[in-house]
Amino acid sequence: TRPGKELLIPTYDDPAHGIVDGLVYRSGGTTAAYCVLTDRGRVIVNTGMGYEAPHHKRIFDTIRPGPTHYIITTQAHVDHVGGVDLFREPGTTYVAQANNAACQADDKRIQGLRMRTAPIWFDMLITDAIRIAEKNPGVSMNQSVPTPDLTFDERLDLNVDGLRIELHAAVGETVDCCVVWLPEHRVALVSNLFGPLFPHFPNLNTIRGDKYRFVEPQLATNRKVRELRPEVLVTGRHEPIVGAELIDASLARLHDAITYVHDRALEGFN
Repeated sequence: TRPGKELLIPTYDDPAHGIVDGLVYRSGGTTAAYCVLTDRGRVIVNTGMGYEAPHHKRIFDTIRPGPTHYIITTQAHVDHVGGVDLFREPGTTYVAQANNAACQADDKRIQGLRMRTAPIWFDMLITDAIRIAEKNPGVSMNQSVPTPDLTFDERLDLNVDGLRIELHAAVGETVDCCVVWLPEHRVALVSNLFGPLFPHFPNLNTIRGDKYRFVEPQLATNRKVRELRPEVLVTGRHEPIVGAELIDASLARLHDAITYVHDRALEGFN
């Protein structure tokens, strides 16, 4: 009931929403999926929940039906990996950070709890699932539990039809996060790396029972993204943040706020 819950209500784009010069298209949902266009195909970044994937695929197919060269998930949470199987096709490579399997396993361990409590926080899920099913009859809505074809530890460089993509390992909501960096366009797709709403103070623990999220690695990730100096920061919800100065100032404030609370907590402990 607290103010701000409305910011978490999924907004579904239809048609897909172009956010970066015809290069990146968004399909909103519980966490947005993105379609990055290449000269002869596409790269899909995050795939939504299983029940959302038919919607994402339908509107991305209208922009460019494929081929899907790569699927990249920026973390292993269920609202990122759920549609991987639907988007996979012959020739597609699914890429994730090396801790992906462990993080999916963490979610699996408390799946019963998550399913019981999800309606408390996301009471619109069933309504959205029914609506998407009616608009996409016969399309699988099964939740994927995908195994990556390719994993990386710290960094992976891809060249897809001449488009340079750098994947940088990061720590945020999970320890398998990655930043999808398009260096030629100065665009960073970070999704929920810094939390569900940017630049709010992050959830360092969750009522639903996820593992604790540790402060120092998050601060290091913040500094890493600032060093990239992005001009467009694409998050998991709502519009991208545009402007290198605004992005840097937002990340600096977030970094300093977390540092302040962390340091005062340590002082109190001692």
